[in-house]
Amino acid sequence: MDSGQIREFEFEAVLAELMRASKQYEDGSIREDAPMQGGDRQYRVDLTGIEKSSGRTIVIECRSGASTSLRLLEGLAPVVEQYKALVPNGEFVLAIATRLAAERRAIFTMRGIEVWDLDEIARRFQDQLNGIQHPVLRPLLLSIAALHNPTAPKTPEALLSAELESIQSGREQASAYQRLISRILERLFVPPLAPLRWEYSDAEGYNRRDIILPNYSESGFWAYLRERYAADFIVVDAKNLTDEIGKDEALQILHYLKADGAGLFGLLITRKGLSEACQHALANHWTRHGKMVICLTDEDILQMLRLKEAGGEPESVIRQAIETFRLGL
Repeated sequence: MDSGQIREFEFEAVLAELMRASKQYEDGSIREDAPMQGGDRQYRVDLTGIEKSSGRTIVIECRSGASTSLRLLEGLAPVVEQYKALVPNGEFVLAIATRLAAERRAIFTMRGIEVWDLDEIARRFQDQLNGIQHPVLRPLLLSIAALHNPTAPKTPEALLSAELESIQSGREQASAYQRLISRILERLFVPPLAPLRWEYSDAEGYNRRDIILPNYSESGFWAYLRERYAADFIVVDAKNLTDEIGKDEALQILHYLKADGAGLFGLLITRKGLSEACQHALANHWTRHGKMVICLTDEDILQMLRLKEAGGEPESVIRQAIETFRLGL
Protein backbone atom coordinates (compact mmCIF):
# COMPACT_ATOMS: atom_id res chain seq x y z
CA MET A 1 0.00 0.00 0.00
CA ASP A 2 1.33 3.40 -0.94
CA SER A 3 -0.15 6.65 0.33
CA GLY A 4 1.29 8.25 -2.83
CA GLN A 5 -1.42 6.37 -4.79
CA ILE A 6 -4.14 8.37 -3.03
CA ARG A 7 -5.37 11.32 -5.06
CA GLU A 8 -6.44 14.43 -3.19
CA PHE A 9 -10.10 14.33 -4.24
CA GLU A 10 -10.32 10.70 -3.08
CA PHE A 11 -8.73 11.54 0.25
CA GLU A 12 -11.06 14.51 0.70
CA ALA A 13 -14.12 12.34 -0.05
CA VAL A 14 -13.05 9.64 2.43
CA LEU A 15 -12.36 12.21 5.16
CA ALA A 16 -15.77 13.81 4.56
CA GLU A 17 -17.34 10.35 4.82
CA LEU A 18 -15.61 9.70 8.14
CA MET A 19 -16.65 13.08 9.52
CA ARG A 20 -20.30 12.58 8.53
CA ALA A 21 -20.31 9.15 10.18
CA SER A 22 -18.81 10.57 13.36
CA LYS A 23 -20.88 12.07 16.17
CA GLN A 24 -18.37 14.88 16.67
CA TYR A 25 -19.94 17.20 14.08
CA GLU A 26 -23.38 18.71 13.61
CA ASP A 27 -25.64 16.86 11.20
CA GLY A 28 -25.52 18.31 7.70
CA SER A 29 -22.62 20.64 8.51
CA ILE A 30 -19.88 18.82 6.56
CA ARG A 31 -19.35 20.57 3.21
CA GLU A 32 -16.86 19.76 0.47
CA ASP A 33 -15.39 22.44 -1.77
CA ALA A 34 -17.10 25.07 0.36
CA PRO A 35 -17.11 28.68 -0.96
CA MET A 36 -15.87 31.44 1.36
CA GLN A 37 -15.70 35.16 0.71
CA GLY A 38 -12.63 37.17 1.66
CA GLY A 39 -12.94 40.82 0.61
CA ASP A 40 -13.26 40.89 -3.18
CA ARG A 41 -11.98 37.33 -3.52
CA GLN A 42 -13.85 34.06 -3.21
CA TYR A 43 -12.03 31.03 -1.84
CA ARG A 44 -12.82 27.35 -2.09
CA VAL A 45 -12.08 25.35 1.05
CA ASP A 46 -11.70 21.59 0.77
CA LEU A 47 -13.80 20.74 3.83
CA THR A 48 -15.72 22.63 6.49
CA GLY A 49 -17.89 21.49 9.37
CA ILE A 50 -19.22 22.53 12.77
CA GLU A 51 -18.10 20.79 15.96
CA LYS A 52 -20.92 19.81 18.30
CA SER A 53 -18.92 20.33 21.47
CA SER A 54 -17.72 23.87 20.77
CA GLY A 55 -19.95 25.11 17.94
CA ARG A 56 -16.79 26.25 16.16
CA THR A 57 -16.33 26.00 12.41
CA ILE A 58 -13.54 23.67 11.37
CA VAL A 59 -11.71 24.53 8.13
CA ILE A 60 -9.69 21.76 6.50
CA GLU A 61 -7.15 21.88 3.69
CA CYS A 62 -6.57 18.41 2.20
CA ARG A 63 -3.35 17.21 0.58
CA SER A 64 -2.19 13.90 -0.83
CA GLY A 65 0.94 12.35 0.64
CA ALA A 66 2.91 12.95 -2.55
CA SER A 67 5.01 15.87 -1.26
CA THR A 68 6.13 15.97 2.36
CA SER A 69 9.60 17.51 2.16
CA LEU A 70 10.30 20.22 4.72
CA ARG A 71 10.56 22.89 2.01
CA LEU A 72 7.20 22.06 0.46
CA LEU A 73 5.43 21.82 3.81
CA GLU A 74 6.89 25.16 4.91
CA GLY A 75 5.43 26.69 1.76
CA LEU A 76 2.04 25.12 2.44
CA ALA A 77 1.64 26.51 5.97
CA PRO A 78 0.79 30.10 4.85
CA VAL A 79 -1.86 28.68 2.48
CA VAL A 80 -3.73 27.16 5.42
CA GLU A 81 -3.07 30.18 7.62
CA GLN A 82 -4.87 32.54 5.18
CA TYR A 83 -8.20 31.03 6.21
CA LYS A 84 -7.87 32.59 9.68
CA ALA A 85 -8.99 35.93 8.27
CA LEU A 86 -12.08 34.29 6.75
CA VAL A 87 -13.15 32.43 9.91
CA PRO A 88 -11.75 34.39 12.88
CA ASN A 89 -12.95 31.93 15.54
CA GLY A 90 -12.47 28.77 13.54
CA GLU A 91 -10.25 25.74 13.89
CA PHE A 92 -7.77 25.19 11.10
CA VAL A 93 -6.53 21.81 9.97
CA LEU A 94 -4.11 20.43 7.41
CA ALA A 95 -5.25 16.91 6.54
CA ILE A 96 -2.58 14.93 4.70
CA ALA A 97 -2.72 11.40 3.34
CA THR A 98 0.53 10.14 4.82
CA ARG A 99 2.25 9.69 8.18
CA LEU A 100 4.23 12.74 9.32
CA ALA A 101 7.12 12.79 11.75
CA ALA A 102 7.14 15.30 14.62
CA GLU A 103 9.30 17.98 12.97
CA ARG A 104 7.00 18.15 9.97
CA ARG A 105 3.87 18.40 12.14
CA ALA A 106 5.53 21.19 14.14
CA ILE A 107 5.67 23.41 11.03
CA PHE A 108 1.90 23.76 11.40
CA THR A 109 1.21 23.32 15.11
CA MET A 110 3.52 26.23 15.95
CA ARG A 111 1.20 28.39 13.79
CA GLY A 112 -1.95 27.17 15.54
CA ILE A 113 -2.85 24.76 12.73
CA GLU A 114 -3.83 21.20 13.61
CA VAL A 115 -2.40 18.35 11.57
CA TRP A 116 -4.47 15.32 10.70
CA ASP A 117 -2.03 12.87 9.20
CA LEU A 118 -3.03 9.22 8.81
CA ASP A 119 -2.09 8.49 12.44
CA GLU A 120 -4.37 11.24 13.73
CA ILE A 121 -7.20 10.27 11.37
CA ALA A 122 -6.95 6.62 12.43
CA ARG A 123 -7.08 7.68 16.10
CA ARG A 124 -9.82 10.28 15.72
CA PHE A 125 -12.15 8.15 13.56
CA GLN A 126 -11.23 4.63 14.69
CA ASP A 127 -14.89 3.65 15.18
CA GLN A 128 -15.78 4.68 11.62
CA LEU A 129 -12.86 3.11 9.70
CA ASN A 130 -14.61 -0.15 8.83
CA GLY A 131 -17.30 1.80 6.99
CA ILE A 132 -15.06 3.25 4.29
CA GLN A 133 -14.47 1.42 1.00
CA HIS A 134 -11.37 3.05 -0.53
CA PRO A 135 -9.04 0.19 -1.59
CA VAL A 136 -5.88 1.89 -0.28
CA LEU A 137 -7.05 4.13 2.56
CA ARG A 138 -9.20 1.53 4.31
CA PRO A 139 -6.50 -1.11 4.89
CA LEU A 140 -3.87 1.56 5.49
CA LEU A 141 -5.88 3.32 8.20
CA LEU A 142 -6.91 0.03 9.81
CA SER A 143 -3.29 -1.12 9.96
CA ILE A 144 -2.23 2.20 11.52
CA ALA A 145 -5.06 1.96 14.07
CA ALA A 146 -3.80 -1.50 15.02
CA LEU A 147 -0.29 -0.10 15.57
CA HIS A 148 -1.68 2.27 18.20
CA ASN A 149 -3.19 -0.58 20.22
CA PRO A 150 -1.35 -0.34 23.58
CA THR A 151 -1.32 -4.12 23.94
CA ALA A 152 0.28 -4.70 20.54
CA PRO A 153 3.99 -5.63 20.55
CA LYS A 154 6.46 -3.04 19.30
CA THR A 155 7.19 -3.36 15.60
CA PRO A 156 10.78 -3.58 14.29
CA GLU A 157 10.31 -0.11 12.79
CA ALA A 158 9.21 1.35 16.12
CA LEU A 159 12.22 -0.17 17.87
CA LEU A 160 14.60 1.20 15.24
CA SER A 161 12.98 4.64 15.53
CA ALA A 162 13.45 4.64 19.30
CA GLU A 163 17.08 3.59 18.90
CA LEU A 164 17.75 6.38 16.41
CA GLU A 165 16.24 8.97 18.73
CA SER A 166 18.40 7.70 21.61
CA ILE A 167 21.75 8.12 19.83
CA GLN A 168 23.45 11.44 20.55
CA SER A 169 25.06 13.29 17.66
CA GLY A 170 28.84 13.57 17.76
CA ARG A 171 31.94 11.59 16.92
CA GLU A 172 31.79 9.44 20.07
CA GLN A 173 28.76 7.56 18.75
CA ALA A 174 29.65 7.78 15.06
CA SER A 175 30.23 4.04 14.68
CA ALA A 176 27.01 3.15 16.51
CA TYR A 177 25.09 5.61 14.32
CA GLN A 178 26.55 4.22 11.10
CA ARG A 179 25.74 0.65 12.05
CA LEU A 180 22.20 1.61 13.07
CA ILE A 181 21.68 3.37 9.72
CA SER A 182 22.83 0.20 7.96
CA ARG A 183 20.27 -1.86 9.90
CA ILE A 184 17.54 0.68 9.16
CA LEU A 185 18.30 0.69 5.43
CA GLU A 186 18.25 -3.11 5.37
CA ARG A 187 14.87 -3.09 7.07
CA LEU A 188 13.51 -0.48 4.68
CA PHE A 189 14.89 -1.60 1.33
CA VAL A 190 16.28 -5.17 1.40
CA PRO A 191 14.62 -6.57 -0.64
CA PRO A 192 14.16 -5.21 -3.33
CA LEU A 193 17.77 -4.03 -3.00
CA ALA A 194 20.46 -6.66 -2.42
CA PRO A 195 22.06 -7.08 1.04
CA LEU A 196 24.34 -4.18 1.85
CA ARG A 197 28.12 -4.13 1.86
CA TRP A 198 29.77 -2.38 4.79
CA GLU A 199 32.72 0.07 4.66
CA TYR A 200 33.77 -0.36 1.05
CA SER A 201 36.84 1.41 -0.46
CA ASP A 202 37.50 2.34 -4.06
CA ALA A 203 40.44 0.89 -6.01
CA GLU A 204 42.87 3.59 -4.84
CA GLY A 205 41.86 3.04 -1.23
CA TYR A 206 41.39 6.77 -0.68
CA ASN A 207 37.59 7.04 -0.67
CA ARG A 208 35.76 4.69 1.66
CA ARG A 209 32.00 4.69 1.99
CA ASP A 210 30.14 3.36 4.97
CA ILE A 211 27.36 1.51 3.16
CA ILE A 212 26.80 0.19 -0.36
CA LEU A 213 23.43 -1.23 -1.44
CA PRO A 214 23.57 -3.12 -4.78
CA ASN A 215 20.61 -2.25 -6.98
CA TYR A 216 19.55 -5.02 -9.36
CA SER A 217 15.86 -4.09 -9.39
CA GLU A 218 14.11 -4.69 -12.71
CA SER A 219 10.98 -2.63 -12.04
CA GLY A 220 9.60 0.19 -9.96
CA PHE A 221 11.35 3.15 -8.36
CA TRP A 222 14.75 1.52 -7.93
CA ALA A 223 14.90 0.40 -11.56
CA TYR A 224 14.03 3.95 -12.62
CA LEU A 225 16.73 5.29 -10.31
CA ARG A 226 19.33 2.98 -11.85
CA GLU A 227 18.36 3.95 -15.38
CA ARG A 228 18.01 7.70 -14.83
CA TYR A 229 20.73 8.39 -12.24
CA ALA A 230 23.16 5.51 -12.86
CA ALA A 231 22.28 4.10 -9.45
CA ASP A 232 23.79 0.65 -10.01
CA PHE A 233 24.75 0.84 -6.35
CA ILE A 234 23.18 3.07 -3.70
CA VAL A 235 26.20 4.70 -2.05
CA VAL A 236 25.50 5.85 1.51
CA ASP A 237 27.56 8.08 3.79
CA ALA A 238 26.18 8.40 7.35
CA LYS A 239 27.52 11.39 9.29
CA ASN A 240 26.78 11.67 13.02
CA LEU A 241 27.93 15.28 13.29
CA THR A 242 26.54 17.83 15.74
CA ASP A 243 26.55 20.58 13.09
CA GLU A 244 25.38 20.87 9.51
CA ILE A 245 27.32 18.93 6.90
CA GLY A 246 29.97 21.06 5.22
CA LYS A 247 31.40 21.08 1.71
CA ASP A 248 34.33 18.81 2.60
CA GLU A 249 32.01 16.04 3.79
CA ALA A 250 30.00 16.31 0.59
CA LEU A 251 33.15 16.02 -1.54
CA GLN A 252 34.02 12.72 0.15
CA ILE A 253 30.96 10.94 -1.21
CA LEU A 254 31.08 12.84 -4.52
CA HIS A 255 34.66 11.64 -5.15
CA TYR A 256 33.56 8.04 -4.63
CA LEU A 257 30.82 8.25 -7.28
CA LYS A 258 32.10 7.15 -10.69
CA ALA A 259 30.22 6.17 -13.83
CA ASP A 260 32.37 3.07 -14.31
CA GLY A 261 32.44 2.24 -10.60
CA ALA A 262 29.67 2.37 -8.04
CA GLY A 263 27.55 4.68 -10.19
CA LEU A 264 26.47 8.28 -9.79
CA PHE A 265 23.85 8.20 -7.02
CA GLY A 266 24.40 8.61 -3.29
CA LEU A 267 22.63 9.30 -0.01
CA LEU A 268 24.18 11.61 2.54
CA ILE A 269 22.51 10.83 5.86
CA THR A 270 23.05 13.38 8.60
CA ARG A 271 21.56 14.59 11.86
CA LYS A 272 21.45 18.35 11.20
CA GLY A 273 21.09 18.85 7.45
CA LEU A 274 23.40 20.64 5.00
CA SER A 275 25.30 23.91 5.12
CA GLU A 276 24.81 26.38 2.28
CA ALA A 277 28.31 25.57 0.93
CA CYS A 278 27.43 21.87 0.91
CA GLN A 279 24.19 22.53 -0.97
CA HIS A 280 26.10 24.50 -3.60
CA ALA A 281 28.65 21.70 -3.98
CA LEU A 282 25.93 19.09 -4.50
CA ALA A 283 24.11 21.27 -7.03
CA ASN A 284 27.35 21.98 -8.90
CA HIS A 285 28.32 18.30 -9.19
CA TRP A 286 24.84 17.39 -10.43
CA THR A 287 24.70 20.06 -13.12
CA ARG A 288 28.34 19.59 -14.25
CA HIS A 289 29.05 15.91 -13.65
CA GLY A 290 25.65 14.21 -13.34
CA LYS A 291 26.32 13.08 -9.77
CA MET A 292 23.14 13.01 -7.71
CA VAL A 293 23.57 13.07 -3.92
CA ILE A 294 20.47 13.43 -1.78
CA CYS A 295 20.52 14.44 1.89
CA LEU A 296 18.30 12.64 4.41
CA THR A 297 17.94 13.81 8.02
CA ASP A 298 16.63 12.05 11.13
CA GLU A 299 13.12 13.23 10.29
CA ASP A 300 13.35 11.67 6.83
CA ILE A 301 14.56 8.37 8.30
CA LEU A 302 11.76 8.39 10.89
CA GLN A 303 9.25 9.21 8.14
CA MET A 304 10.44 6.22 6.10
CA LEU A 305 10.20 3.91 9.11
CA ARG A 306 6.64 5.08 9.78
CA LEU A 307 5.67 4.41 6.16
CA LYS A 308 7.26 0.96 6.23
CA GLU A 309 5.51 0.17 9.51
CA ALA A 310 2.12 0.97 7.96
CA GLY A 311 2.77 -1.04 4.79
CA GLY A 312 3.56 2.01 2.65
CA GLU A 313 6.51 2.75 0.38
CA PRO A 314 9.40 4.40 2.27
CA GLU A 315 11.28 5.09 -0.96
CA SER A 316 8.68 7.80 -1.66
CA VAL A 317 10.66 10.01 0.76
CA ILE A 318 13.73 9.67 -1.48
CA ARG A 319 11.62 10.38 -4.56
CA GLN A 320 10.29 13.55 -2.94
CA ALA A 321 13.82 14.64 -1.92
CA ILE A 322 14.98 14.28 -5.53
CA GLU A 323 12.02 16.35 -6.74
CA THR A 324 12.72 19.07 -4.17
CA PHE A 325 16.42 19.13 -5.06
CA ARG A 326 15.87 19.42 -8.81
CA LEU A 327 12.99 21.88 -8.67
CA GLY A 328 15.08 24.08 -6.38
CA LEU A 329 17.89 24.52 -8.90
